Amino acid sequence: MPIERTTFKLEEIKKYIQHRDPFLLIDEVSCDPKDIVSEDLNEAERLAFTDSKAGDLIIKSKKFIDPKMDIFRGHFPDYPILPGVLSLEAMAQTACFFVFYTLGRPNGLAFFTHIDGAKFKHPVHPGDTLEMEIKYTCRKRQFWIFEGKSFVNGNLSSQASFKAFVSEKEDK
Repeated sequence: MPIERTTFKLEEIKKYIQHRDPFLLIDEVSCDPKDIVSEDLNEAERLAFTDSKAGDLIIKSKKFIDPKMDIFRGHFPDYPILPGVLSLEAMAQTACFFVFYTLGRPNGLAFFTHIDGAKFKHPVHPGDTLEMEIKYTCRKRQFWIFEGKSFVNGNLSSQASFKAFVSEKEDK
């Protein structure tokens, strides 16, 4: 029997990350309910809970690749495909949502600092649904480390390991 997942829709995602159209590259995020931190915990307790799940915690997300996206006018007009780096960005946005939801810090700010082992295996075309699977690996102070994969129709599209610096910036 499949595991029931908790799903966050677009409006909930926008509470926790600063990306907006045309650069918001996730439509929904889901995770196993046992991996969701309690809202009753303070930040230190939230971090301890999350760190205890390092290596096992998987966050998933989806993005419908709208054929009307402006990027397709130039990449490539006769054979439109989503640039592979945008698949990596979608993975990073998924991780970013996870970080700020975990911290209970709406509208947080994080930055890529490393991308390792990026591979692009299968093109993403207009009309596809890009599905991301992100594994939380560990945290070292303000650096959060993840492994990500993206899929189209069950085919591995891209993969990478990446690190993000999480800013202490407070919501304005």
